[in-house]
Parts: sequence; structure tokens; C-alpha cells
Amino acid sequence: MPAGSPAEIHCRNCTKLAKITGFDKMEGRYRLLHHQLYRFPRSESLLAGAEHRTFTGQRLMREKYPSTPLAARLLVLWAALAFGGSAAEAIVVMNLDPTANYAAPNDTSLPEFAGHTDPGWANITQRGVYLGNGWVLSANHTFDSSTTQDKFRDEAFDIVPNSTIRLKNTALLTNAGYTTNADLKLYRLNSQSQFDGTPEQVVSVDGSTIQRLSIGHSRMSTNKEVVVMTEGRIRSNSDLVYWTGDKTSDPTWQGQTDCIGCFNSSDPDQYAPSNRQLAVGYQISQTTSGYAWGTNKVESSSQIAQRLEDFKSAGSGYYLLDDSVDTVAQGFYFDDYEFTLDGTRTPTSGGGNEMQAAAGDSGGGIFSWNGSSWELNGTMLAVANYIHSGYAKAIHQDNGSGDDIVYGDLNVFADLSYYSSQIEAYISAPEGYEWAGTGDDTRFFSLVNREYGYDSTGNLVQLSAGVWGDINLDGVVSGDGTGSWEDDDVTAFAQGWGWEQASGDMFSWKRGDLNQDGVTDWSDFALLRQGIAETTGAQLSFAAVVGGSGVTVVPEPGSAALLAGLASLGFGWCWRKRQKPSVQ
Repeated sequence: MPAGSPAEIHCRNCTKLAKITGFDKMEGRYRLLHHQLYRFPRSESLLAGAEHRTFTGQRLMREKYPSTPLAARLLVLWAALAFGGSAAEAIVVMNLDPTANYAAPNDTSLPEFAGHTDPGWANITQRGVYLGNGWVLSANHTFDSSTTQDKFRDEAFDIVPNSTIRLKNTALLTNAGYTTNADLKLYRLNSQSQFDGTPEQVVSVDGSTIQRLSIGHSRMSTNKEVVVMTEGRIRSNSDLVYWTGDKTSDPTWQGQTDCIGCFNSSDPDQYAPSNRQLAVGYQISQTTSGYAWGTNKVESSSQIAQRLEDFKSAGSGYYLLDDSVDTVAQGFYFDDYEFTLDGTRTPTSGGGNEMQAAAGDSGGGIFSWNGSSWELNGTMLAVANYIHSGYAKAIHQDNGSGDDIVYGDLNVFADLSYYSSQIEAYISAPEGYEWAGTGDDTRFFSLVNREYGYDSTGNLVQLSAGVWGDINLDGVVSGDGTGSWEDDDVTAFAQGWGWEQASGDMFSWKRGDLNQDGVTDWSDFALLRQGIAETTGAQLSFAAVVGGSGVTVVPEPGSAALLAGLASLGFGWCWRKRQKPSVQ
């Protein structure tokens, strides 16, 4: 090839070849590190007596290196976000110029999905993915006792106290000794003010608005293309970076600010002599945060299980990440790339949308197109890389610039198809109030301590129906009418008595419309009375609650007899729930 002429370097779906990090020639297995902030980049690319192949467009260059034993370790994405730190690490894309990946995808940046390029760009929060109507799904380990808020870009929302829900594993897993709880959590967001400011009302990004998301019901097949979206710190620059480290038990890493010579076919020893390791990738900014998206393809779970000892078959085609908290999962690699090289064999453009998560990126969303609409199929959980079994440190621990991303990293995400029925049970209306309308159901139910689980045969069952009456969304059902709206549900009900609107939503709930028919009336009082009795043992008096608060009691037409009946019975249970027809 003439000096100075451009060249192409391609490695599209080349999983059967040794890639730039030589992944498929590696020996050894992963080992899971529990709850530790270590990431072990797969830095041994000159390895195991294998051929390290660099694609040069017309031919392959082969470089032989001594055989070395390999082991591997996995990092679960606890990182800064998990324990009160700043934003999570954002995904990293291979593009030398990732600008398009920091804005909503469009037909130009995501041409393979032209015409329907937005899986849920505005739905991504600092901690997880907003499903709609106040619900957010995330990884459980992104929370601690101090977590009280979530954010969309610069819009902050309080998490409703006592609304967090741990998703559970089925009896199939628990009977086999795996944990009852999975590493997944649902929680509810409040509005920004008492009667205004839901995410649907205030969040709009790059022309993308909040949408109601659907959970995928089927496990994704191998090679299924996905779009991944997260929020957090981004790359420090657009330059490829390479590191070399000596092959000792305590290696010293030498990082370079650019990748000049990384693909030099004339003198590979200038950047990777046989006594040193090589890793190529990107550095992460320690100061700049942002949203990012990228693409990848689902890897064969059986292949991952061969390399990751804590990734095991759970039966029926499912696999799980067997950590201190066990979660049914799938995964993919950071391994498809395409660069244009200049005459000095330095990458000048390209890379593609292939993405890789970084430490702290838990909770991000994995989306797929089912042929007619987008589905949320996964929640990011973990990353993993190889390191020589005798090495004690990973690249990012030594170069002083924080986490680094190298080609060949492994991503593990929760397989939401396994938990879809459970998620949908929680975000749906309580039994007896099923939706029979058309379009989005805006009704807002927030029952305290509502719980689902699985019976011995694996069927989803309701363990607790929950307690009605948390009108002010402070996480408890309490009050006697003497407190303020903010701390007394009885006062909140009295202030909302007689409210009417076309249909129920969060704001009618906050006015006492517990059955979500759009009107705060007698049937809502019965639900509040039931909830107060279950929580405190007190028996509410309607006259004291409504009439005694200075509100003129004007019964609805036809309800005077009901009021008299309630009075004669001490407001007992002479009432019927106003129910919506069941959906067949």
C-alpha cells in the first residue's frame, strides 16, 4: 500500500477471529468480585500463544506472543452512584466523534431504525428508566438509605417514600438456592409541586418527550440488535487511547493520550513489545456528564457462561448472574468496530455506534424493536474484562484518570422478560379496578405495602393487597384531620371533597379520588376509612372529616339514602366499590 494512502480497518461481527484485544484466543474464566469498586480491563491482548490480528483492509497482520495463563474477574456496577456519589459513568461508544450519540437518535445517526429511532430518549433518568405514570425501573444496587430523588437532565423529582419495590425471583430459582430478591427495583416519583409538574408535563429533550414504555415479554435472541441509553460522565476526548503494562504481578501502566501507532503494521513492537500487555480504548472524563446512547448485539448466553463462571443456566433457556444477589440476565461485548486509517495507520474517523457500559452505569435501559414498536428488554447491571491471573491491578487504577474503556469489555444486563409479569402487576391498577378504556391509562394508584411474589409452582400471586389512603404521598396512611395536607391524609381528603374531573390521575388522587373515577365522593371516603382503620385502628366519622372541617356537605343526587345508611351504621360497610369493568 502506498505511503500516505488511507486504509480501512474492519471488524464487523468478527467473533470467530482474534479481535484487537484478542478475545476469542483467551483462555481462563471470569471470577466475580462482590461489591468492589474494581474493574479489570481485558488488557491481555498479546496472549495465550495466540495470533493477535490487526485488520489492515486487504490482509491480516499476525503477531505471535508467548503463551500466558489467564483468569478473569467481573465488576458489578456499584461505583459512585451506588453509595451517594455523583452521576453514574455513561456508556462509551466507539465513534471517534461521538457527538451524535449525545443527542436523541435520528434517521441519520441510527439509520437501521429510520422512521422510528426513539426508544425512549426522554425517559432516561439519572438512576434508571422511567416507565410512565410515575414509575421508574432501576438496578437495586444504585440505591442506599440516603436516596430520595431522581432526575431527568436538570429536572429533579422526589421519590415517594415507601414506594420502592424489590422484584423477586421465581420458586425455580429460590428452591435451587438462589436469592429470593433480584437486583431490580421499582419506585414511584412524585410531582414537582403539590398539584403540578409530573415528568410527562415538564420533560422534553431534543424534541423527544416522555412516552409510556412497554416491557418485553420474550427473551431476546442471540444477535438481536439493541439500543442502550444511560446518563453519566462521558469520554474525556474523541481520541483513541492505548496503554501498555509490564507482565508482572503488580504492573505499571503507561497510558498515551492518543493512539498513534496502535495499528502500525511496520513496527508493532514500538507500542507492544512481547514482554508487555496492550489495551486500546477510551478514557472517561471525571468532570463532564451527559446522556448517551449506542448500539450492540446480544451475545449467546451459553458462550458467556463458558467464560464467566458466575453466569449460569437457570433452565428453560434462561441464564442468571449468580452474585450475592441473583438476577436472570443476558449480555453483549464491546467488539464491533470500523475505523478509517490515514497513511501513518492512525485512526481518523469511524468507530460506529457500538457501546460499552462503565463502572457506575447500572440502571440504564436496553431497548429492542419488535417489528412494530420499541420494548424495554433490559436493565444494565455489570461489566467485566479479562486480566492476567498473575496481575494485581487494572489499567484504570494506575493511570490516574479514572475509569477507562477498552475493546473487548463484557456487559451484563437483567433480562426483563423474566420479570415482566411482576413489573406489570405492580404498575397496573389494583384488583377490581382494571382499565377498560382506550389509550393511555392516566389513573394513579399508590397503595402502601402492596406486594407480589410467586407460589411453589411459579405462578405470580398477590401477597398483600396494600393499604388505601396515602393521599398526600408521604409513604404512610395516617392522620385524624387536625394536621396539614402534607402530613395528614384525612385533612387532604377533606380539602379535596367534591373534586371532579374527567378521569383519575395523580392530582385527583391527591384530592382524595382514591378509586380514580375522577370524583372525590363517598366511595373514596370508604376506602380512606378502611386504610386508616388498618393502619391506626381509628374509625373515621364522615361528619367530623368533611362537615366538621367547615365544608358544606351536599350529597350527590341519589346518595342521600346512602349517607343515611352509613350514618345509621356508624359508617360501616354498607357500600360498594365503584369498579371499572374487568378486561377480559
